[in-house]
Amino acid sequence: MQLITSKKEIEYLIGNHNMVLLYFSGSNCGVCKIIKPQIVELIKKYPNINLFEIETEKHADISAQYDIFTLPSLILFIDGKETIRKLRYMSIVELESIITRYYDLYYKN
Repeated sequence: MQLITSKKEIEYLIGNHNMVLLYFSGSNCGVCKIIKPQIVELIKKYPNINLFEIETEKHADISAQYDIFTLPSLILFIDGKETIRKLRYMSIVELESIITRYYDLYYKN
């Protein structure tokens, strides 16, 4: 998972990729440490989704611009539009189901 360090970088990625998943995490967030490897493994099933991480302690300005007030947070952008937002206590099974639905609609039609 590649780290993002600027809003411009995010805007570029969202504008130049069909699907971008932003993972907002924190070094003091226990849930973040548990969920992160599961997210990485999950996204391997979707080769067209680009996964990036934002460390909120280092980039509070980016977190604020995306209205991130709880960790971990995930935002999936499809064609530049926020499509999925999941916060804190998320089910990986439910997340996979939702991502699969959008991914199949986008790439299998």
